[in-house]
Amino acid sequence: MDILGVLAVLPLVFLRNSPDLQQTKQKVSPPSRAVRAPRGTTSIRPFQILSPRGMLLPIGDVSSAWRGTDGIIYVNHQSLELLGLTVTEVEHSGAIELSAGGIGRVRVERTVAPGRQWDGMLKLSDVANATKSRIFMDAKLPLARLQTAVSAVFAEREAIRISSHLPIRPILVRDKTTGKVIVDIPGATIDDVAKPTLPDGAIYKSIRVGQYQENIARVVLEASDVDKFRLLQGESASEWLITAATAEPLPATVAVAPRALASPIIRSVALPASTAAFMTPVTRAEALASPHGVDFVIEAGRLPWFRPVIVGNRFIMDINVEDPNGMLSELFSKIDNGMLGDCEWKSGVGWGGRLTIALNQPSRFMVNVDPKGRIKVSLREQIGDEASLPLAGRTILVDPGHGGSGSTGTKGVDGRLEKQNTLPIAMATAARLDALGANVVITRDNDIDPGLKERPAIANRVDADAFVSIHCNDAVRSSSVNGSLVFYHMDSQPCQELASKISDRLGTEVRAIKKLGIRSDKTVYKNDGFAVLRLSTSVGVLVEAGFMSNASDAAALASPPTQQAIGVAVANGLLDYLTSNPERDTRYVKGKAPKDVQAEPGELTPPSDNPFIERDGIKTKVDK
Repeated sequence: MDILGVLAVLPLVFLRNSPDLQQTKQKVSPPSRAVRAPRGTTSIRPFQILSPRGMLLPIGDVSSAWRGTDGIIYVNHQSLELLGLTVTEVEHSGAIELSAGGIGRVRVERTVAPGRQWDGMLKLSDVANATKSRIFMDAKLPLARLQTAVSAVFAEREAIRISSHLPIRPILVRDKTTGKVIVDIPGATIDDVAKPTLPDGAIYKSIRVGQYQENIARVVLEASDVDKFRLLQGESASEWLITAATAEPLPATVAVAPRALASPIIRSVALPASTAAFMTPVTRAEALASPHGVDFVIEAGRLPWFRPVIVGNRFIMDINVEDPNGMLSELFSKIDNGMLGDCEWKSGVGWGGRLTIALNQPSRFMVNVDPKGRIKVSLREQIGDEASLPLAGRTILVDPGHGGSGSTGTKGVDGRLEKQNTLPIAMATAARLDALGANVVITRDNDIDPGLKERPAIANRVDADAFVSIHCNDAVRSSSVNGSLVFYHMDSQPCQELASKISDRLGTEVRAIKKLGIRSDKTVYKNDGFAVLRLSTSVGVLVEAGFMSNASDAAALASPPTQQAIGVAVANGLLDYLTSNPERDTRYVKGKAPKDVQAEPGELTPPSDNPFIERDGIKTKVDK
């Protein structure tokens, strides 16, 4: 399973039709033992750590966790601030002092990671022991998850107090239908907590606590007026109150002071003619508790036109759906989370509706698209400085090639289908871009085909800064041909430059597959190139990660470590391109410039033509 898949399945909460509590047994690592990575090579390798606070530490730099040559996981002590911990170096000592509301002050000895001679490293096992947390290791991915414990749930006057060892970010959902207030705590266990007594006040009817899923603790209140309930943070992010009393608005729960991110230039994009004549009704809407923030899922009868942006401290998404049953309005009135402020759904904006969410702290988004009609929006906290978030404010579309039964792609000598390799590679690319601070949109996250024209159309709709389509190659005439190729569109100089940056990264970071270089797509289709590149108005490339017709490449492409390395290399190439000239506007490089530029999006207006087709009269071939 890829990293984003791990994130998606960890915490799942919906408002209706789900059991309140479901006890599960947990398999945990012995807390006193030094944590070793899954078996494999003993080379130095970056690791990612997922904490109850939801921060997935970036990979590839000094603020990372690493596996040493001894197989033990080490973490740079400065990175622990992103877990919500206060980190202090003890003078004239080899120790680091960690502190948080739920653990007080604890001391951890510094060490040197074998093979990476830094003196500021800590053993992840020592950090877990000191913070009373457990470690779960992924068997295939370089990912370690810290799980904290809820130490107490008890009545406090007219409220319920939740205490934990490590900082957490609970999410509260109000369900008027059942009269329940559900509070989920991702990244936590609650097994040993006694059932609390009810607080004072006639509004409370009953309370239950338990383990909803392996990585989600749950508190359920039955009350007479669920609309009054909210979450309030206590003195630290390890202390939270569930209360119906009138109180000050929830403050932003930020462990590290975020930098002020400049608002991007927002363009007004006309609705495409192909969808302007109708709106599709919403069939399902739900909220998902997430370890990195809050997720929203909107499903409709078909994939709607949508456009997400972040303007200042607001997330805005225009989407051409109608909500006759008020599902969206009801959903966004129920959410209470420290990352979000007011949520509003407004129908009748232009050709659709507008979702506006106030953000209590700098944020970024990730959008997963299912061509059947599902859009999943993940709002994620943006904590760090300019150096650690070089792609903040940028929107990048990642397209895993092929998918479904009708577009399986080439078949390798090992029997694997191209679609089976492109998805994990693309997900690794998306994970790396997300860690760099980018807004990421993924055209598919499961085995389904978005359609040849729909892939670049999504990039145009979201106003992407860059577009990358991931594929694997096939040499029909010779099984000895191998290596990675990056295609750019026709004679586009910006696309050629992006292709060079990605190819260079593939050559230096992916040892299992050699670099063949870059090539124009006119060498394949001399008149119009690849459809996915031609129909995208932003700068874009098509990456052929290797030849599935070659035994060596095929074996590497099927290997999860190589898939991860390819994905990270592609993302790093995008990083090199987008930061080499930060003032360059990479959008609309192959199409006409937009008619107007404004500080924030205006209402959608009927188009005079279809802005997503660059040239009329050209037959689109069924190709990549």
